[in-house]
Amino acid sequence: MKKTVSLILALGASMVFADHAEDDLNAKRMAWSKAYLEKQGLPIPDSGVKIVPDKQMSSYAEKKDERLKFKKDIQKFGYIKSDNPSANQLLTLSITAKRDLKAHGNDSDPKSTHLKRSIHDLKMAYTPTQIPSSVADTYIGAAPYLTYLQDQGWVGAIQFFRNNTIGNCSFSEDNVKLSHGAIVIAQEDVRSDVNGKTTTVEVMGISNAGFTYTVEWFDEAFFRKVECANKKYSADLTNVVIKIAQAIDNN
Repeated sequence: MKKTVSLILALGASMVFADHAEDDLNAKRMAWSKAYLEKQGLPIPDSGVKIVPDKQMSSYAEKKDERLKFKKDIQKFGYIKSDNPSANQLLTLSITAKRDLKAHGNDSDPKSTHLKRSIHDLKMAYTPTQIPSSVADTYIGAAPYLTYLQDQGWVGAIQFFRNNTIGNCSFSEDNVKLSHGAIVIAQEDVRSDVNGKTTTVEVMGISNAGFTYTVEWFDEAFFRKVECANKKYSADLTNVVIKIAQAIDNN
């Protein structure tokens, strides 16, 4: 369910200014942005996770009918009946990843956004979470995520792997201390499946195109998401993805 309003903001993302005048200007821009976002009821940078009733979300009026449709789908089918392009992207990942790695796997530019063979091939601004081999039967590759901080590295990464039970998956991680991330989540969608942390679970798809199984979880340091694709819908597969998320969080 599209139940979150999120903001990922990193001032000085493409470069770090040494000039004090630029620093002052950026501070003023940040202050203005925070005031505007607060007035609009949107997430404020560095505010982390905020949980509110869906009727208090800034997008409630616009998304009311969509959320109602999603709730009815879940009650009737167990999932949101809607085509999700991510399903096909993950289902065909083995083909596209091989092509991308052949073309760009040896690219040594730290700012390159292309897929690499290992998370260790990326210049990261922090130590990224490793995917345990217990859930990644085949490791496919890794790509940078979000913003590159000059002289530090990327503030997030997406890792791709295959789990023999469900299929191809992605694991994305956002270091919110570096990205200044913030997110608002509808209270009605909040669970605690991943080790007691704020968690959301969503299954979306249609029979002919496949399904995405998505688990997101949040704490003070990271926003994380596991998304897997399969041609079929099964509540058992939902539980498989939850267990994958738990294993990654424990690693």
